[in-house]
Amino acid sequence: MKTPDMTVNWYRRVADGMTVNAVATAADMTQSTLDRQIKRGNIPAPSVIAIARGLDLNPVSALVECGYLAAEEVAGDVQIIDWTTVSDSELCAEVLRRIKDAPADRDEATDDTDNATETEDVEDTAPARPLTIVEDRADRVSPSQRPGYDPEKLAALAPGYSIEEEREGRANNQP
Repeated sequence: MKTPDMTVNWYRRVADGMTVNAVATAADMTQSTLDRQIKRGNIPAPSVIAIARGLDLNPVSALVECGYLAAEEVAGDVQIIDWTTVSDSELCAEVLRRIKDAPADRDEATDDTDNATETEDVEDTAPARPLTIVEDRADRVSPSQRPGYDPEKLAALAPGYSIEEEREGRANNQP
């Protein structure tokens, strides 16, 4: 747990003789702010993170050393993934892994199958809701026929569905 002056002791150790101005510049903060925090004997967690990053130190380790996090809270393998950079197959594999690892009773609170008219069979162990099947294509309604939709904004509502296609459909009396 955090004790008074823990953050300042950490700061003095990692600054290793650097001036307050040099550390503040590396951390992208003002010298007066950092100086005031040191004089008060407490460097807040966001400043600890900024200093650690500015000095090329691990911010999580810095938070542990300063008492903001307990070592037990960060023990073990921590894997940070930027999901915008993974392939579709990797993303699907992760979704499947999470579905398999999900507790069986998780779905009971959100199960809304009573309102479904016709559903596809789903394994009992799957924590996903069954899909509603629409057999007759005549049952489907074009976005332009739904109340409250502006035909000029259809492209924003349905990617790939252009306003020109909608206008052409109206000209040919097609839905």
